[in-house]
Amino acid sequence: MAFLNRHPELAGAEAQAGTMTGHSTFEQQGGGLDALSHDELLELRRLNAVYAQRHGFPFIIAVLGHTKPRIFEALRLRAQRESHDEIDTALAQIAAITRRRLGALFSALR
Repeated sequence: MAFLNRHPELAGAEAQAGTMTGHSTFEQQGGGLDALSHDELLELRRLNAVYAQRHGFPFIIAVLGHTKPRIFEALRLRAQRESHDEIDTALAQIAAITRRRLGALFSALR
């Protein structure tokens, strides 16, 4: 749980303060999370809180390749799932993020 809780919340405090890693910032921008309307930001904060309250860790998704509507839809659906299933899904999402980042790093070294 401590590992999952180190992940930044989508458009959360770290994003607002500009303290996320460059990778996380790039990925959240790629998913359109840097261009949220006021209402979208409020809804995302509400959904993040519901998710964290239910599962005990932030919503984690490999943002790149998703649109804002798909991210919101996934968050709504996954907030209703069982926590043991969400732990598995969150870890799989972190693995996807890691594979993409490592792939980009190795491609840059060639």
